[in-house]
Amino acid sequence: MDEFSAVYEDPATEAKVERDQADGEDLGVTGTPTFFLDGEELDLSTVEDLTAQLDEAVGR
Repeated sequence: MDEFSAVYEDPATEAKVERDQADGEDLGVTGTPTFFLDGEELDLSTVEDLTAQLDEAVGR
């Protein structure tokens, strides 16, 4: 818990979270989870949609 608290309270952690949030906003992310593949946001309804798109990408 001491290590967790030290990282949680570190200003660098807050800065990284803010950078990540800004990056997501720049990409149009409106919620989590949001998945991207090859720079394109995936339109997913089910886990099967995700695995199918990943399988297709690996097969390329």
